[in-house]
Amino acid sequence: FFSMVSESCQQGPRLPCSQGPRAAVFTTMPWRRDVSCADGGHVAHCSAHLRRLQSHANRLGIDIPDNFGPALQKAISSAALQQDAVLKSDGALGLLRIEISAVGDVNCRLRARSVPCTVPVAPGRGRSVRAKCWRGLPHWDAAVLGCKHGAWQEYISAMTSASQSGAACSLLLSEDGRVIDASHVTPVLQLPQAPAGELYYPDPCRGAVQSITLQAMAPFLQRKGFRLCPRDIAVHDVLSATAMVVVGSGMGVEQVSEVEVEHGCTHKIGGQSDALLQMCCAALTEAREAADGWQPWQDLVSLASHCGANGAASSSSTFQWSAAATRQDSLMLQIAEECRAQGLWGQGAQMFGGPDELLFISGGPCSDVCRFSMLAGPPTRRFRAHQPPPPQKWAAEDPSSRARYSPLDGHLRLEDPIAPLEWLVEEWAQESPPGWSAATTSRIRGNSLSVTMREIARASEDVQGTTEVTWLPVSCGTIAGHLGYDLFQWTQPLHPLYPPAPDTLIGLLYRVDRWIVHDRSEGRLYVIAPSDDVWA
Repeated sequence: FFSMVSESCQQGPRLPCSQGPRAAVFTTMPWRRDVSCADGGHVAHCSAHLRRLQSHANRLGIDIPDNFGPALQKAISSAALQQDAVLKSDGALGLLRIEISAVGDVNCRLRARSVPCTVPVAPGRGRSVRAKCWRGLPHWDAAVLGCKHGAWQEYISAMTSASQSGAACSLLLSEDGRVIDASHVTPVLQLPQAPAGELYYPDPCRGAVQSITLQAMAPFLQRKGFRLCPRDIAVHDVLSATAMVVVGSGMGVEQVSEVEVEHGCTHKIGGQSDALLQMCCAALTEAREAADGWQPWQDLVSLASHCGANGAASSSSTFQWSAAATRQDSLMLQIAEECRAQGLWGQGAQMFGGPDELLFISGGPCSDVCRFSMLAGPPTRRFRAHQPPPPQKWAAEDPSSRARYSPLDGHLRLEDPIAPLEWLVEEWAQESPPGWSAATTSRIRGNSLSVTMREIARASEDVQGTTEVTWLPVSCGTIAGHLGYDLFQWTQPLHPLYPPAPDTLIGLLYRVDRWIVHDRSEGRLYVIAPSDDVWA
């Protein structure tokens, strides 16, 4: 079954950290018994689970302990000793729960993977599950919603109730019938009259836990022409879905064919095809067999050793700070104005770097493509591209003679090579007066945009350290800026009849070592910069 869970809108009393959601943070990973492996087990998607654990710990205000790696190794070793009683055969699947308490204790528990009850379906359609209603989810604040936290009892109660009724899992609904989350899976819907290839799942910006399994499946689905889209899903969307599956670390992939909305009233959903189920099963198989799929659990411990207190990278070469923040679109604009007023950005920040201002703003509904807003701190290295002079043959032509080269008539100018693309590399100098120094200017030249971009990347490898917080889209040394349309001249053989005037600026890039990042989905701010950076 599906169990539809209603979210109570009553704000209960705030619990102390030892009892409320901020008492702990956890993640639950797939575990596969392997007698050929030391200590007998593999886990799936190590990096992604650690990133989510670290992110949720930041939101809940829980410090990742400095000894996380050794503590995790000890906890998993202890849990693995119990797998003979939990997982009977080689290759059996289970679940490993990793929990960090508010006081820094690390605990692990290994349990068997539960097999959901199924319902009869049409011949050839495959297995399927059903659903039922449940109410009782507390109204947590925005920083807690979407986290795997220490007050998980309501989720457990929803799962227990569903299991007692023969259900597979539970949907969590708001009072107005919106799907907030699911108990231990992520529902994926194919909706009628939706654009071809779009699949929908509950929006993490509205409180859903981001599914590691679904993220891992996304590349396969994209190659098959499908795009995963977060959406505000209502009950009527579920009931009208042409196909629906649920995805999770423990459940894998299951098809949903019936939904019991309330009081025993069951509604059938979907048609006779199980195409979505088969495609998602294939996607999960590929994800688990990929390089970042099944890995010895010791690899997880190695990755965990890079995590330090406050969710920052343990490397001393990178400064990172984070704090809870609003999810408002305007926050980064307010930060930009305040940084400018405090002499940390723009013309007043020349003691730190160039006055050039670079700001990336995401607005509107939060999704995977507009989750972050980013402010680049004062840059110290930039790359400028200007339109080169035309070949001598072209320069001597009467402009009116170009009319005979008409692409509409099939006349394309291909015979003359275009001048190489050239980027000027400039360093910010703190001399009096400060400015972009011509004394240290060098040049990057190439016959194609791709060649010069690779050289620009190599010219930026001397940055002082990079962040280990890999879920953020930027780090120390990220190249950012503007690539003008006219750079197409170095991407294909066709020459423009009317190129920009010589010396026109057509591209401007920066090596950005300092960032302020606003994660709109999680309502959190990050500062990233080299260690001991004065601006940071």
